Amino acid sequence: MKLLKTFGGVATFVAIGVVGWVYFQAEQVSPYDVEAIVKERAEGVHVGNIAPSFTLKTLSGTQDGYLPRPGNTIIHFFATWCYPCQEEMPFIVRLHEQLRAQGDTFLAVNLTHEGDRQSDLSAFLNHFEATFDPVLDERGDIQQLYQIVGIPTTIVIGRDGIIEDRITGALSPQMIDQWVSF
Repeated sequence: MKLLKTFGGVATFVAIGVVGWVYFQAEQVSPYDVEAIVKERAEGVHVGNIAPSFTLKTLSGTQDGYLPRPGNTIIHFFATWCYPCQEEMPFIVRLHEQLRAQGDTFLAVNLTHEGDRQSDLSAFLNHFEATFDPVLDERGDIQQLYQIVGIPTTIVIGRDGIIEDRITGALSPQMIDQWVSF
């Protein structure tokens, strides 16, 4: 009987030790893994981040912006006085039409606070026969949010809301063809 009590006590002690060890190991691994996953997919403006949402007034006076939605999204920052923006605009117009045809989203952000007047913007879009209605970044909030330091800048967002590419500078037809097929 004494041997049975001793064995029971040892077994209980070992069981408590095993449970404690398993608990300690779980505490050591779990927070690290969660932090790594959260850090990897945190909201931000770089490739691999979740694209931050925003809403602004458009040139036509409605509201639009980036909100997670079905399909891929391309956000394009530009200004009418920007020479590379002028040079690439025929390609941008084509990109908008092709994305719309395949059910994806194109969102143009005009850096209105940089000196673009709405009348100049309307004339600019008419000249290139653009049918998109750009949002107006009148205070520079979205430029700051997305850390835009040069224009044009294009942000490519996948179906999952993750930024897949970020290009500062004029787009080439080859880049546009690559995105239209994504």
